[in-house]
Amino acid sequence: MDQPGYGLIETIRVRDGRIPFLERHLARLAGSLAELRLPTPSQDVARLVRPFAGTGDAVLRVEVRDGRASVTVRDLPPLDPPAVITASEPHRPYPHKTTERDCFADAGKEAEVAEADDALLLTHDGWVAEGTVWTVFWWEGDALHTPALDLGILPGIGRGQPFLAVRMMGGAWLHHRASHKEASPQHPLQRREASSLDQLPCHGP
Repeated sequence: MDQPGYGLIETIRVRDGRIPFLERHLARLAGSLAELRLPTPSQDVARLVRPFAGTGDAVLRVEVRDGRASVTVRDLPPLDPPAVITASEPHRPYPHKTTERDCFADAGKEAEVAEADDALLLTHDGWVAEGTVWTVFWWEGDALHTPALDLGILPGIGRGQPFLAVRMMGGAWLHHRASHKEASPQHPLQRREASSLDQLPCHGP
């Protein structure tokens, strides 16, 4: 793909001076670079990122554009349960974490206008897809559910971690399609963002 300025993003959590899932992020980045035929960065991305472990608890944003990588640091978002609306603009397939994030940016602005913390995106057919920066989970009994990857959602780095915990506790986990009603406040949603799983009450239509 020859499109100047088009690139990839990895959003990486730093926790207690460690970067727990760095290798997974690097593997996803390398896979997307190869599949999209984008130029690989001139720097060693792992060597570029590792010193930022010294930031303690933070979120790193790694961008690779036009064969160069950069890292920026931001504080952790609030971990209190956020108020969430349903975005009016439908979700668009996003199997790679690219810099083309218009539908997510628009949903975020819509949430801000509504004085909500974030927005949940649905597909054109009304299936629950993902949040602007987080993967969605919800409980039905002792089974933990998450949207299926064939909806075109991003394969989140932390996607498998909650399921490991559920299986250790003897529960079940399912990847499937669900409407917004099925993933309702009666079946509380969960988010996984930057390697942290938190309760997410869902508000909105």
